[in-house]
Amino acid sequence: MSILSLIGSKQFGGMGVLPYGWDMVVVIVCALIFYYWGVHTGYRSEYLDERDAVDGGKTSAYATSGLEGDEWMSAR
Repeated sequence: MSILSLIGSKQFGGMGVLPYGWDMVVVIVCALIFYYWGVHTGYRSEYLDERDAVDGGKTSAYATSGLEGDEWMSAR
């Protein structure tokens, strides 16, 4: 059980520290923090370096952006 579930509203089995509504705000804030952290702590791989060399560096700095058409579905 997660800490957020434990301190959430009593309605859903929590301790009632965070009332209903505010618990969702806390979940959203935590999710955005982890998203930001995940995006900005990524590392370069050989695949990304090779992709940049092939297309002349036209793609974005992030691995999941800059692809067009069906190429974004490729799992090369």
